[in-house]
Amino acid sequence: MLIVIPIVIGVIVSGGNFTPAIFLIGALALIGALSYIFIVGKIEENN
Repeated sequence: MLIVIPIVIGVIVSGGNFTPAIFLIGALALIGALSYIFIVGKIEENN
């Protein structure tokens, strides 16, 4: 996955417009944040 994102952004930006690439990164950040909140859940200390 690490190499896919730069390639996709390069293809998107090749048209000369950075706006779709910024929306893509924002969407991926939002998906990551929601995944952390709903999948990982509350983290508690183990004693």
